[in-house]
Amino acid sequence: TQEFDWEVGINEEVKSRIQTKINIRIESLPKSGKRSWLPYFLRAAVVLLFFSLGLAVYNFPDKSKPSPIVLLEKQTGAGQRAKITLADGTSVHLNVNSKLRYPEKFDADFRKVELIGEAFFEVSPDAERPFVVVTDQLSTRVLGTSFNINSYPNSTEEISVVTGKVRVGLISDENTQVLLAPNQGVSFNSLNKQLVKTDIDANSVIQWRSGELRFERMAFSEVIAELERYYHTPLIINGNAAKNCSITATFENKGLQFILSSLQLLADFSYEEHASGGYVINYKNCVKALKPSLPM
Repeated sequence: TQEFDWEVGINEEVKSRIQTKINIRIESLPKSGKRSWLPYFLRAAVVLLFFSLGLAVYNFPDKSKPSPIVLLEKQTGAGQRAKITLADGTSVHLNVNSKLRYPEKFDADFRKVELIGEAFFEVSPDAERPFVVVTDQLSTRVLGTSFNINSYPNSTEEISVVTGKVRVGLISDENTQVLLAPNQGVSFNSLNKQLVKTDIDANSVIQWRSGELRFERMAFSEVIAELERYYHTPLIINGNAAKNCSITATFENKGLQFILSSLQLLADFSYEEHASGGYVINYKNCVKALKPSLPM
C-alpha cells in the first residue's frame, strides 16, 4: 500500500542485463543438427521469470528500511492556546506564541518533540521509550510525569516539575545535568551557561493553564511584569510605580487589554500601544482618584 518510485530507465537497464546473461547461457549450450523448440521455450520462460522478479523488487518496498518519519507542527498566535494529544496519549498544553514539532508516530526507542515557547506536558508512562523535549539549549528527559517548559527566544529557559521526576541537561554538554523532583525547577541563562536549580511553587507556574490570573498583595510593577510574562508582550512602565502599591485581584483571561482596563479601576494609570509592539504604561498614582459626586 506504500507509494514507491518507478523509474523507466532503471527498468530498461534491468531487462537489458537479464537479456545479456540469457544470450551468453544459450550460446554456451552444445549445438546439434536437429532443430528443437525447447531452447526457445526455456529462453522465454527465463525472461518471464527474471522480469517478474524485477517487477516484484521494484513494486514492493524494502521492509528492512524504516518508514520515513512524518513531522507535524502546531503553532499558536498572540491570543491563542492549544491542547495537543500525541500518538502515545501524551497531552501538551501549548501557550501563546509557541510552536511544537512532533512526529505523527513515535519510533520504538524514544519519543522526541521540539518546542519553541511555553508548554505544559502530561506524559503518558512508557518505561521502554523515554520522552524527550528539545528546546533551544536544553534537553528534558522523562518517562511519565507532568512538567512545564518556558523557552521563548531571547529569554531564560525554565523547566518546572509538577509530578514525577525530570532530568534536564545541556544539549552542548551531556555531562551537565540536573535531576528535578516535584516543586523543583531549573533555569538556564545563555550568558553564563549555567543550570540553576531552585525550589518553586509549581501550581503558580502553571497558572496560565487555568485561564485565570490571581494577584495577592502584589506590587503594581510586579503585576505588570507578570502580565508581560503571561502574555509574552512587552510592557514598559513610565513613571514611579511604587513597590508599596499593592494589588489584590483575580481576572479571567479575556485578553491583555481587558485586564489593563480592569486594573485602571484599582490604580491611576493610562496605557497606549507602542509602535514597535507591546504597550506603554503611564503610571500616575497607586490609588484611583474618585470623581466628586454632583450636588443634588
